[in-house]
Amino acid sequence: MTGGAQRRVWVLTDERPGNRTQSMGVAQKLPYEFEEKHLEFSLLGGLPNRLMGGSHFRLRRRSRAILNAPWPDIAIAAGRKLAPALRYIKQKNPNCFTVYLMNPQTSLRHFDMVAMPEHDRPPTRPNVLPTVGPVHSLTTKKLTAEADKWRSQLAHLPEPRIALLVGGDSKSAQFSSHDFHDMGEMASNMARDIGEKDKPGSLMVTTSPRTNARAMDYLRLSLSVEHELFVWQSRVDNPYHAYLALANVIIVSGDSMSMCAEACALGKPVFIYVPRGGKLSPKLMRFHQSLFDRNLAQPLTAGAMPQWNTGAALDEAGRVASEIVRRNGTLI
Repeated sequence: MTGGAQRRVWVLTDERPGNRTQSMGVAQKLPYEFEEKHLEFSLLGGLPNRLMGGSHFRLRRRSRAILNAPWPDIAIAAGRKLAPALRYIKQKNPNCFTVYLMNPQTSLRHFDMVAMPEHDRPPTRPNVLPTVGPVHSLTTKKLTAEADKWRSQLAHLPEPRIALLVGGDSKSAQFSSHDFHDMGEMASNMARDIGEKDKPGSLMVTTSPRTNARAMDYLRLSLSVEHELFVWQSRVDNPYHAYLALANVIIVSGDSMSMCAEACALGKPVFIYVPRGGKLSPKLMRFHQSLFDRNLAQPLTAGAMPQWNTGAALDEAGRVASEIVRRNGTLI
């Protein structure tokens, strides 16, 4: 992005990587320089937002010290605990344009803009911008770097290649063990169907911290074409982003909104596996349906084939950033 008068931008982050990913994803799409303010919380951090108002008393002393003048023109935050800090900044500088991502669990009137996912059923208000799922920080630069890093290690896999991104149980999704066999079997069949005669495509498979040992056993047994299987481990380089960059088709388990949103950001054919033996929360099902309705993804079913001319790509971080610039009176 280029153009527009310069603005001082703060990005508030906390200990949760998912919150940071969203805020940084929007900030990186702005045409302004930005400064990250990483905040740490005291034992009061768990108190409900409705009790805290626009205070910074939940912060540790060293975090309170970094919130001082000169105050920003724009402040961005995601994560429940950061909402009072965002309001505190607004009190100190009423001209600051405050942006909250997700549901702040307090009155929306306290923020200049709230980018809230459609699956949370946001109200229709001038300061509310509905988004298709969570925003993220995936960039072309990052994908290219990861592809270059892993390309030689994956060169033996025949094309077309399918990235199979596997999660597991969460508060919003439950899988049976057979679901993982079902997922891998359909991915293998698709690799055969989209390959040339007697030369099937291949799978690039990665798991997540939510993929338990029993699920791994069922998944391994289901993979019947040439593949690379990366089993998630902490503090070990993960080819997840390289798989996204190098894949011709992406299949993702439906438990993770972030994985689904990142898969849909690339303009490639995307399939979402909905558990047959488990269940999904209504919110997660609404999110999937919003992707299906926009032709950003398809449900993974037996015999499903990619729509190679999809072209659709999801860039909610860019859309939020564009709206921030527009509402601040500058053009991108």
